[in-house]
Amino acid sequence: MVKTIYIVKTIHGEATIEILLTSTGIAEISTNTLTWIAVSLAITAIIIVVAILLYRRRRRYRGKGKRKKR
Repeated sequence: MVKTIYIVKTIHGEATIEILLTSTGIAEISTNTLTWIAVSLAITAIIIVVAILLYRRRRRYRGKGKRKKR
């Protein structure tokens, strides 16, 4: 059981991928990378959704504020 840790720099930051080198090393590497990709995509989707919601809310508040001031 030999652990090799790779630090991958992406848009989100740094993601560590642990790969266990055993008799079934290739299978474990593929599953690890696939799961990591899925997680990263999910995180990006959540960030995008939150950003859109915040942007919409800010726009609404700004509009109301301008109307009140006038």
